[in-house]
Amino acid sequence: MPEPAVSHRRTVPTHRNTNGVEGNNLLVFNEIMSAVASGLRQAQASVLNINSLAVGGYTSYNNMSSDFTPPVGGPSPQPEHNITKALTYKPWGIIINLPSNDASGNYTIDEQVFNMKSVTQMATDAEIPVWVTTTQPRNFSETQRENLMAMRDSILSIYGDHAINVFDPLAYEDGTIKGVYNSGDGVHLNNAGHKVIFEKVVEAEVWESFTTGINHEVQEIPTSFALSSNYPNPFNPGTNIEYDLPQNANVKLVIYDLLGREIATIQSGMQQAGRHRIFWNATNVSSGMYFYYLTAYVSGQVVYRQSQKMMLVK
Repeated sequence: MPEPAVSHRRTVPTHRNTNGVEGNNLLVFNEIMSAVASGLRQAQASVLNINSLAVGGYTSYNNMSSDFTPPVGGPSPQPEHNITKALTYKPWGIIINLPSNDASGNYTIDEQVFNMKSVTQMATDAEIPVWVTTTQPRNFSETQRENLMAMRDSILSIYGDHAINVFDPLAYEDGTIKGVYNSGDGVHLNNAGHKVIFEKVVEAEVWESFTTGINHEVQEIPTSFALSSNYPNPFNPGTNIEYDLPQNANVKLVIYDLLGREIATIQSGMQQAGRHRIFWNATNVSSGMYFYYLTAYVSGQVVYRQSQKMMLVK
């Protein structure tokens, strides 16, 4: 990430990962990972903020980017709980855990893999590491259990050492939940089952990947507003947009086409002083010239407005 000029800037403490991603957040998807997050938070509370975007009942479609168009009648992306929202935190890492809702909805393996790859690619493009847990055993129909096991195998194959196998220690050979981990309904795990998941995440050394090579530096607070050129430019399908805020401000960042039509709002809300980076995924947008407009408000008054152009080439 390009470094800003350092002259005449106030400074505040922060941490920086060796891959250049700033912040001290770990994002988790799914309600079961909230329990895992609680354990990590207690263990590492002095350094790590755990942010859970978990909502019970979600499928892989709900986690897709906000500009994704779902199949007719299918679940829509949830803008406060999806990958687009996750990237606004600029986290050190993301853990995704979608244990069984896709299988219970009878989604195909191809659908699930496409959705998972789409979400994780956005994080990769933003230089944020992702860990993906496997599906979990359920006392479903035989066809649905085969779906869960096939998706387990796909996750292990695709994500390698960033895949966390929680299925095998929890399951009988037929894909049902081991009795010692069954809450009683054949669908949800008990506390002992959640402990297994926590231990598998610890075993995967997610925390160690953040603390190895971290330098405790200072983040320099800009003395003026600025909107930088996006990078890469031209781009396909995603690009990074950076801007400086010398003070806390309500920020709106909007994409327009050459005809002045609004294409997407990729930031809307209060942000702290500092340098910010937003990743825009233009997968579903046509090639062409686009403009991004940044407007900053303080106490309801416009204090800064600037635009830049960028080229999407497919």
